[in-house]
Amino acid sequence: MTDEELKQIRTKLETSVNILFEKISGLLIHEITESCGKKKLDDQIQTEMYIARAKVEKHFHNRKISKKDLEELREFWSELCVKKKQEIESKIPWLKDQYEIKLIQRAYSAPNIKDIESTQIKLIRGQRLHEFKLKLHFFWEAELPKRLKTDVFNADFTDAQKELLFRQFLMALIIDCGCSHKEDLMAILKSLRAYFSNDQLKPSELSSGLVSLYCQGSSKTGYLYNYPVENEKYANLVYLDNSFQIKQIYLTPISLLMMVRLINIIEFETQSERRQGKKG
Repeated sequence: MTDEELKQIRTKLETSVNILFEKISGLLIHEITESCGKKKLDDQIQTEMYIARAKVEKHFHNRKISKKDLEELREFWSELCVKKKQEIESKIPWLKDQYEIKLIQRAYSAPNIKDIESTQIKLIRGQRLHEFKLKLHFFWEAELPKRLKTDVFNADFTDAQKELLFRQFLMALIIDCGCSHKEDLMAILKSLRAYFSNDQLKPSELSSGLVSLYCQGSSKTGYLYNYPVENEKYANLVYLDNSFQIKQIYLTPISLLMMVRLINIIEFETQSERRQGKKG
């Protein structure tokens, strides 16, 4: 990279830091003495700094910069931040001995070198997993219907049958659908129960449900299942002060069939509970 190109990048970094600390100055208009107020101010400033630094890193990523130049530019940006911090602290009297602008501390280190397992070991493990999956599919297709011993339209299962279907559905989500996180598995089950057992749905339940997936130029269709997971950082739905992230999972034919069976059970039990409630 030429000296002129590096100069242009430094100029952009100066502009970036000036904009960042203009925003920080705006946050420091009112004097704050309470610890809770300082904590909130810390979070606001840190957020602005992370956003600014992310933009800088994205700019670096889009340019062909050598490792040496990259280290110098990152150091230059950090030095600019220190300089602007000192300027602001000298201009705002109430900051002295009451509040310190906390800069982002960033360290760069080489990744740890990991031992790579032999390809042969990976092949053996993959083969075992494939054989296990084939046996599961055989069980689901040939044995599971016999174990359930009930028509698809009759959801009056015994407790043992319900437990069997429940466990196999979880296995299908993990093995067939690639859903391996406990939080997601529990969220899907909770979503099914909430969505198919209530007459009046809450906003967090309205985000649940089956979604058809069509392929252009093909008669084949697939199904996704929408479900909300509590998440404070990546939320796109808020209800009763709780933050949720709406996620999707692709359902294979066998997992879709099991889900339909579970929905039948939920609806059947809900109707039975309502009838008993009316009698009582």
